[in-house]
Amino acid sequence: MPRQAAALLLLALGLLPSIPGVTACAVSDEARRDEAGPQQDPLVRERVMERMSAMAAEARGMADKLRAVTAEGGCDGICGMAGQVCDVSGRVCDIAADYPGDEEATEHCRWPKYDCQESMVSCNNCGGLGGQQSEF
Repeated sequence: MPRQAAALLLLALGLLPSIPGVTACAVSDEARRDEAGPQQDPLVRERVMERMSAMAAEARGMADKLRAVTAEGGCDGICGMAGQVCDVSGRVCDIAADYPGDEEATEHCRWPKYDCQESMVSCNNCGGLGGQQSEF
C-alpha cells in the first residue's frame, strides 16, 4: 500500500501544474544559472576571461624571451622554454574549449597556440629534445 500512495503522490505532483488555479513552483534565476553552467554566468565568464588573458600574456612573455635567445643564436634551454609556452597554451585552449562560439575565448587561445608552434620550431631548429626532433 505505501508504494501505491507514493505513486499517487508523484502522479498528483506531476498533474498539479496542469490543473486550473494551481501554479507550479517557480525556479529562481540563480537555480537556472546553476543548471546552465558557469560558462553562462557573466561574472564567472568575466573572471575566466581575465585569467585567460593573464595566462596568454605569460605565454607571450616566455615566447618573447625564447625569441630573444634564438635571435642571438643561442639554443640553451630553448626546448624547456618551448615546453613551458606550450603548457600554458594548452591550459588556455582547454579553458577556451569550455566557451564554444565565444570569440574572446577563441582569441585568447589563438595567440598562445601560435607562440607554442613557433617555440617548437625554434626547439627543433636547435636539435629538438635530446637531439631528436620534437613534435607539435
